[in-house]
Amino acid sequence: MKIWRWNINGIFYALTVAFLLCACKTTEEKKKEKQQTLLKIHLEKTRDDKPDQADVPVYRARPVVIHIDTKEILNNIDILGASVVDVQGGFGIRLAFDNHGKHVLENLTAMNAGKHLVIYAAWPEVRWLAAPMITRRMGNAELIFTPDATREEADQIVLGINNIAKKVAKGRWP
Repeated sequence: MKIWRWNINGIFYALTVAFLLCACKTTEEKKKEKQQTLLKIHLEKTRDDKPDQADVPVYRARPVVIHIDTKEILNNIDILGASVVDVQGGFGIRLAFDNHGKHVLENLTAMNAGKHLVIYAAWPEVRWLAAPMITRRMGNAELIFTPDATREEADQIVLGINNIAKKVAKGRWP
């Protein structure tokens, strides 16, 4: 009888350990699925003291203050997906836009050469990530910029953007 009881206890112990290991992995995966990055793209404006404009600091090491329109021109709803890409001298974040985002980006970049697109992100950290200058019309539905972030932060930002993009595609966000 004691041998049988030991076998049952051993089997129960092994199943408990296996369940806990699976549960830990599932919890980690759920944490990644819950990661969200709020992303907003604003346009640089000329200073005219209207209430819907503000000065924002971009870049942490040497902040540059840029005057922007506080109403974003693009946000997460317009983004189909994001990825971290290799660019000359490091890495960048590539944003792919839907049709609405493509048209907005194309029209605004065609009319505002020489100004900056100012990119805000909240992923658990909140900061202004980049201010790429508009040098040409962008009609290919994508924006690549070098963020003021580490590679690990960029990976977290992209993960959060893609999680929201999946929810938007399914109609479950915001």
